[in-house]
Amino acid sequence: MSNILIITKQTGNFFSLALNSDEVVISDQNRLTTVGNFCHFKTANGANIVKEQNVLFSEITLITSGSETFASVNALWVGLINAGFFDGLGTGGGGGGGGATEFTELIDTFPSYLGRNGQTLIINESEQKIESVPFYNVQNFVQLADAPSSLLPNKMITTNANGTALIMSEIPTIPDPYLASIGFFDYADLATQTTPLSFVTDVDKKLTNDGLGATTNKNYPPYGITDVWSTSTNACNFSQLSLGDAVGIRFDVTATTTSANQDISGYIKLGVGTASEYQLQIFSENIKTSGENHRVFYTKLYIGNEDIRTAPAEFYILSDNNGSVKVNGWYFQIERRSINVVTVEAIVPDTYKSDVIYSGATITVPSGVKIRNVYLNQVPCYASDWSQSGNAITVTTTINGDLITLVN
Repeated sequence: MSNILIITKQTGNFFSLALNSDEVVISDQNRLTTVGNFCHFKTANGANIVKEQNVLFSEITLITSGSETFASVNALWVGLINAGFFDGLGTGGGGGGGGATEFTELIDTFPSYLGRNGQTLIINESEQKIESVPFYNVQNFVQLADAPSSLLPNKMITTNANGTALIMSEIPTIPDPYLASIGFFDYADLATQTTPLSFVTDVDKKLTNDGLGATTNKNYPPYGITDVWSTSTNACNFSQLSLGDAVGIRFDVTATTTSANQDISGYIKLGVGTASEYQLQIFSENIKTSGENHRVFYTKLYIGNEDIRTAPAEFYILSDNNGSVKVNGWYFQIERRSINVVTVEAIVPDTYKSDVIYSGATITVPSGVKIRNVYLNQVPCYASDWSQSGNAITVTTTINGDLITLVN
């Protein structure tokens, strides 16, 4: 059985629906669902508007200013939309069809946009409401409200005196490290370990040291000294030392003798080529049997004049018979007399001045007097309670006829 449905637009923008000439149903909130060519008319709450559903689109007549039937489901949709059949879903009314049409009408947000320019939305701390907060869209540090307006080279970021903003400040000067007045150099030779130096009877043999041995160590020099041995000239270079500095020398060699009771000695020649040239013997020994002999000796000298300081110093070996020698190395311990490791200031508190003063008064001390402590009625003040600028002492804590004692 076919169902004939007549939809009539009434004055006031609501519609009446009559199915098969039954009683007229009037509705202002209408929904339509189509399945193929069949139509289902519902209220906003999903209830049937007409008792019978599955109405063919071709059996529907729409009456507005005239009468209209439809050649397709799509034509029916267009006709109903143009007639305002669904307009009631956007205005108040019961069920789920009505509601707010603007964000500010929602009950869990704010009622107005005024004063919220450029703000963004957040969920508040109670997680029950949406609120707006300022939105800071910055790319650079200097755009922040509590940051410096520009960045300066070789400065650091600190807080201001009130702790309310960031400012540019000078980078603290790193104090000089303690100056080492004692240090050492250790030079180990590599070449003579495989090719020993040969010496002949009663001829001084100059010793060499390439500094390429595994135990060479120049990591702990005293202040102001970078080297005391030249591998290019095979001589000591004391030119960076000062008069009065002392040099301890450990002399380590392995000598191979060729005869019994062979005499052998080693020395350092200082101030080479100058009027102050002299030899300082390091060892002298009679070796009873021929063969390889490892010897370590220690001596000490001081830099007594400019010739000794600036001219080369060389190591030699001398024997009454032929032989050879391996230079294991030599170690120099440098003691510098002219380097102050640290300046110690004697701190012997002396009472400089005692005055009875009142708030607002300033105590003047002679130029150059540095006040270390301030006592208020014999009780020491905190450092934040007073300050010194030049020769003016200002106590910031309340003082009314109190006894102020300054200690330098």
